[in-house]
Amino acid sequence: MTSGRPTSYLWNVDVSGGDQDLLRAVLTERVGDQYGPAEIDNLLGRSDSSFTLAFWDETAARTFAELARATGATAEAYETTKINMIP
Repeated sequence: MTSGRPTSYLWNVDVSGGDQDLLRAVLTERVGDQYGPAEIDNLLGRSDSSFTLAFWDETAARTFAELARATGATAEAYETTKINMIP
């Protein structure tokens, strides 16, 4: 039984298109502590010009999606997984 346990949600942001230089700047600013320059280049270098990032925090996910949209990208933040935390 999971009642009474703290829960957390994993949030994904799907990004497609947008100005690659601006997206690189947003990625570096927002997730550069988690992704190195080569990993960011790999995200941006996909042939379909899309990628997905995971966030633990709804606010961070929604903010990243909003910033990505400002680069001309299509971006959507959505809740993906409910995780029961061990107390």
